[in-house]
Amino acid sequence: MNGYDVAKYLQKASLPLKIVVFSTFDDLNAIKAMVRFGAKGFVCKSDPIKLLKHAIDQVLEGKFYFTKNMVFSKDEITAMLQSPITWAETITNRDLKMAQLMQNGLAFKEVANCLDITTSAASKKRKKLFTKTETNSTIGLIGFLRKVGLMP
Repeated sequence: MNGYDVAKYLQKASLPLKIVVFSTFDDLNAIKAMVRFGAKGFVCKSDPIKLLKHAIDQVLEGKFYFTKNMVFSKDEITAMLQSPITWAETITNRDLKMAQLMQNGLAFKEVANCLDITTSAASKKRKKLFTKTETNSTIGLIGFLRKVGLMP
């Protein structure tokens, strides 16, 4: 289970938690998704460790905290909370499996065979995956999934 799935699970459970993300990823898409799923703080692992304590303190006081190079207005935070994030809310494990197979250099027919679907169905699935991630090529898709931490 990745961090997005954990945050979504906790959000659905409606537990009175305050989430601070401590991540190697500093991509704006990743941050928006984590805020959408309930995170109130975000600190990069490359930041000084004292910022993690500061983030926890800020979140415990009911505030949002983001690593120092990320500044968001209240309106931007509200938009993150209210606006659906297609890739984060709709990418499935099967989508990720398809992307992994494509990353591994399998021919498209082999990808379809591994997923036990027709090449036509695989083509439609790939197009949907490009739409979900707002990419238009395999290289773009893999790059995006790496940036947001869904692929190694």
